[in-house]
Amino acid sequence: MVPELRGFESRQSPVTRAVIKPIADQDRYVVWSTVVDSFLAGGTRDQVQAYVASPSGMNRGADGAAELMARVDEFGTSIKQDPDCDYQWKFGEWSDTSFVYEQIGSLPRAHMYPMFCHLLEGRERAALDLLEAFEPDPNDPDDDMHLRLQRAKDRLGEQEEVNADAQT
Repeated sequence: MVPELRGFESRQSPVTRAVIKPIADQDRYVVWSTVVDSFLAGGTRDQVQAYVASPSGMNRGADGAAELMARVDEFGTSIKQDPDCDYQWKFGEWSDTSFVYEQIGSLPRAHMYPMFCHLLEGRERAALDLLEAFEPDPNDPDDDMHLRLQRAKDRLGEQEEVNADAQT
């Protein structure tokens, strides 16, 4: 059984999900939502391949799952390129070194699986600590993207205080 994060809809359209292999020589994979820019599931190759094949996962069947996982191992992503298309969406290929996480920060590729594990284990603070803040846009005085990560950490800290007060 593949570990899934609760609170995320894992039955999104297969087009909105990508299997990513964060590090080429490790047996770790994540299922990434391109809608919410976050994790849906993750695990070893066997676990994720079973998820991809299953009707409750990506519903690709055994042959489709094997083909998809081979593509992930080769390119770093399950997103299939169409040679007949002028525009190529190369999301998740080995050249992608970071990913936008929930529009609050940049997630380095090497930190994807550790962050997934932190979230799975309920360690949100440790997960947020793996993100990098967005760079401010010097040409846009109204841009506040670079503040989003700190705001998320502040909200988490406030929630932790409320929880601590409730326990005393």
